[in-house]
Order: sequence, then C-alpha cells, then structure tokens
Amino acid sequence: MMNETEFQKKEQDPDSVVSRYRVPNWNRDDLNQQKLFLEKLDERFRVSFEYIAINCLFIVILIIAFITDQLSLILLALLVAPIMIPIYGFAFGISLGSLELIKKGLIALFSIGSLTFLSGLFSGFIISQINMHESVLWDYFIHSSWANFVLIFIGLLFAITIILRNPKQNINIANVALAYGFYLPLAVSGFSVFGGDYSNVRNALNLFAVQFLFSVIIGTFILIFSGVRAKGSKVVISFISAIAFISLLVLLLVKSNEKPNIVSPEPTKSQIAQISTQQLPKLSPTNTLLPTRVQTKVVLSEINPTDTLVIPPTLTPTLTLTPLSTPIWAEIQAIESNGANIRAEPGYNGKIISTVLNGTLIQVLPEVEVVDNNTWVHIRLQDQTEGWIVRSLLISSTPAPDW
Repeated sequence: MMNETEFQKKEQDPDSVVSRYRVPNWNRDDLNQQKLFLEKLDERFRVSFEYIAINCLFIVILIIAFITDQLSLILLALLVAPIMIPIYGFAFGISLGSLELIKKGLIALFSIGSLTFLSGLFSGFIISQINMHESVLWDYFIHSSWANFVLIFIGLLFAITIILRNPKQNINIANVALAYGFYLPLAVSGFSVFGGDYSNVRNALNLFAVQFLFSVIIGTFILIFSGVRAKGSKVVISFISAIAFISLLVLLLVKSNEKPNIVSPEPTKSQIAQISTQQLPKLSPTNTLLPTRVQTKVVLSEINPTDTLVIPPTLTPTLTLTPLSTPIWAEIQAIESNGANIRAEPGYNGKIISTVLNGTLIQVLPEVEVVDNNTWVHIRLQDQTEGWIVRSLLISSTPAPDW
C-alpha cells in the first residue's frame, strides 16, 4: 500500500498511470500538463481510418442532398461532419510554432478537401445526366456574407474553449459552423463544373479560401489570447506562419473586390420616360415651299384660259410615331425548389447562364419554343441578361397572347 506522500509524488509524475487519467486541460503554468495535453491533441488530430470513414459518410449524405436539392440533408451532413483537423491543426501549429501540427493540418486539408471537391463534381454530373429538376440549393453557398464570418467566429470560440478544457471532448455542435464554411463552398465549386458557368466555380473556390484562411487566423488569435503561445525559437515559426496566412487572406480579399458583380436596378417610370424622350428624332426647322399660283393656259375649244392651282411636293419630312408594346413582366415561382436556372438556349441541354430565386421579377420576350416536351420562353433579367426558361415556372400579371 502506498502512503499519502508516495501517492502525491506518483500523481505529480507525468509518466504515472494516475497522471494520465486526469483531465489533460491546458495549463499555461504547468509544463507537464501541457505535454500531456499536446499528446492527447496529437492523437485527436491524426488522419486515421475512422476519420476518413466519417468523412465518407458525410460525403454520401452531401451528394444525396445536392441531387435531391434538400436543405435538411445538408444540415444532417454538417452534424455528422468530423472535427475540422485542417483548421485546428493550422491554428494550434501557428500559435505553438509546431511544424508537426502544421503538417497534420496540411495533410488533412488535401485529403478531405479533395474528397469534398470530388463529391460535388459527382453530384453535378448526376444532375446534368438525369435532369430531375432545376437544382438551385447550391447557389446559396457561393456568395459571401458578413453572417458567415460571425458564424465561424462564434463556432471557433466555443470549440477552442472546449478543447482547451479537454482535447477528447465532443465538439460536434460548434464544429457545424466550421464545416459550413469549409465543406459547402468546396463541394459547390465541384458541383458547378457541369453547370457550364465557370464563374460560379471561381467564386466558390475563392469563398472557400477566404473562409478557411479567416478560420485559421481567428483560431490562432483565440489560442494566443488563451495562453497557448510559442516559446523560445518556435516564436519565429509562429510569427512567419501568421504573417503568411494574413497576407494570403488580404490578397484574396483585394482580388475579389477588383471586379464586383453589379446588378443593374430596374429602371423607374421617370427614367423610362426620359430614355424614350431622348430616343425620339428631333425636328429641325426647314424651308417649306408654300403653294403658289401658276398660270397655265389650257385650250379647250374656244374657252378662255383659266387659272389652275398647282401644289408642288413639300420638302418637310413626315414623322411617324410607332407606339411601343407594353412590357410583359413575370415572377419566378418554382414550386418544387427555391428558384430556377436560366439557360442560353431552350432545352435542358442548354448552358446555364444564371440562377434566380423565387420571387425574382423578369421581363418576358415574344419568342416561344417547344423543346423536350416543355414550352420555353425567352426572358430578360434585370441586369439585361437574356435567356430561356420553362414557362410553367413563371407567374405573370400581364400575360402575353396564348400564355
């Protein structure tokens, strides 16, 4: 039997059994506790077979969600998503100046990043082949919003706080915020390849890179303020890595703001009247030849000559005003989804040039064609982009003939 003194010594020994069963939380003043914490953290940040298997389950659910265009399945996929090793690996690696943790984050980034992109690519291929419906759900995940960054910040704050108390504790709820900013833009970039609009692919990849770098930088600062800092020569690694990530983020933000996507607003009635007035031809004063009396001699037997009024042709141009046709406006109303795709040509094989949400106001043009057993109408968006859409997806208050 051990006496109380021997038990306390054995408990203070980091290699003892008793010590290893304690909760290995981060203690900035206890080096032995820090060593034990990093050992447990290293075990959790390992890309193991179990980690890959959970990612495969996540990817299967995500593929089904994109094919069926169901938001609830995307939420389910985010709930089963594994811990975000790419983000936590880089954040802990930079704050502690640990090249080993940075390496783990890099391996996880390429492995699960590639699988996620391929899952989106496969989903887009399936949709392009079966043409089950107009998939629009993916359009939500290619646009940046300030709310995305608030979500990531709150998720990181909760997750890192839990990890510092116990690196083995479950953080699935907080992990949803990071999975949202990491997985979805990357999957949508692959999904958009078969849509034909490569600007969506570029926007999704850019959004993924910005949100990933933001997550790593914010996570690093949270860790540093929590006392997880590099010491000695590792401070140089920490400083250089932090500067590199911040520089990449600034570069991406500047590049993304060079060519903003500006949508022209719908012209008001006063603007339309002003444009119509400017397009009318202007009349300039001209010298008009007035009718003159010309004396002609007409010999009809013995009748005396008479005066005949002759009106020469006028040189004044005649202005003919053609009334403009009343524009036909309609509203997008896709019952089975949240919006519809606009294609360059009529038919489901036409290239997708834009995606609009339900409630969007568009102008209906006169051209109508029947392709793939569906009636397609020619329409114009508010940014003057013209395309084709299935007529059943529109609701019009000013219908055209035979609408």
